[in-house]
Amino acid sequence: MIETRAGTLHRQAMVLLSHDHLWEPTDFAAAVTGGVTAHVVMPFVDVEIWGGQEAFDATARREDDHAKRALMAFDRVLAYIEAHPDQTLLVRSIEDLYEAKRSGRGGVILGSEGARLVEGSLELLRGYQRMGLRQVQLNWDFPNRVAACQNDVDTADSGLTEFGRDLIREMNRLGMLVDTSHSSHRTRLEVFEHSDRPVTHGHAGAKRITDRPQNMTDDELKALAANGGVIGLHFFSRLVNQKGPDAGQAHLEDLYAHIDHIARIAGMETIALGPDWFPFHPFGGWTREQGFTFVETLESIDRLPNLTRGLLEHGYGEADVEAILGGNLLRVLRAVLPAA
Repeated sequence: MIETRAGTLHRQAMVLLSHDHLWEPTDFAAAVTGGVTAHVVMPFVDVEIWGGQEAFDATARREDDHAKRALMAFDRVLAYIEAHPDQTLLVRSIEDLYEAKRSGRGGVILGSEGARLVEGSLELLRGYQRMGLRQVQLNWDFPNRVAACQNDVDTADSGLTEFGRDLIREMNRLGMLVDTSHSSHRTRLEVFEHSDRPVTHGHAGAKRITDRPQNMTDDELKALAANGGVIGLHFFSRLVNQKGPDAGQAHLEDLYAHIDHIARIAGMETIALGPDWFPFHPFGGWTREQGFTFVETLESIDRLPNLTRGLLEHGYGEADVEAILGGNLLRVLRAVLPAA
């Protein structure tokens, strides 16, 4: 009975992911198998994390000369979408989301993990937007011209810069989604307060459940809810295991603990999905060979239907499950993206 209900619900739901790095041809096919309507795909990161230690070190603190790298990364994804119109669809508007659902194609919401690609220029931002970029996460693991990052604490946490405030205003105007993942505590609160549109904290958990810098405090969750935004639940074991980041592979019960806590603090309408599958480790080798794991039964995008079944088995109502799968993020996207 649960199996049938879960299958029907998953097929009918708008399944949306707020954070993803999967852009290889097999990944797009797997997303369709997993019933994903659309996902934020991030081929660019502020720091060169897939080019080895030397490339990482060379870009860790650099603020300029990122645009070429960003454009080359976006071209790789856009070229695939153009070459496979029967399988994928670039999401520029809300109408594109519904078209992805109607046609059974995998929708790609083009995003960036970090704002260094704009190089302090709103003109560059507008150029990216015209190209199809619809989401920018303000930080990765380092501060930049826009804001302090999650590693900046106490007096080092300077929050948003003046340019960062200008960037958010322009993103609001252009219909681009602002994301605070990896940003500092002060940055998060300032964004939630000053953004005219709902924002996302696209891949994280509740800090009260798993104590990691990326995860959100109760105060942050309340402020996010007041903004109308959502937190995308991470599937990476180190961020959601209740026993701690070094306790091994997480299980569905760990996700339930995060869901229950966030719902209690900020409301069920604040919860979305941000799995952050990254199969290739930044410094070489597949993540599973490096000892990194994702929630058991949710190790890859094609296994996402296991979450729908698990949520129903755990006792969540169908309306709440549909909201978590994508309804809550859809509400945010409808408030941000152009209608057509």
